[in-house]
Amino acid sequence: MIDRYKDGAELSTGGKISVTSSADKYTLRVDDAQEADSGEYQITATSAGGQLSCTASLLVTSKHSLTR
Repeated sequence: MIDRYKDGAELSTGGKISVTSSADKYTLRVDDAQEADSGEYQITATSAGGQLSCTASLLVTSKHSLTR
């Protein structure tokens, strides 16, 4: 079982957040990331053999364009 969290709150599947797996590697993807998507993301994998978690911080900043 794979659980996903952002800032301690469980994330639902679908939408702009997706998790893919290949063998023993999991990837959490945030499509079209905005500043509101900044935070701490965690994936927790649980099986009969135990539990393993990985946490990453994401900081999204906006681009500012200069006009003359």
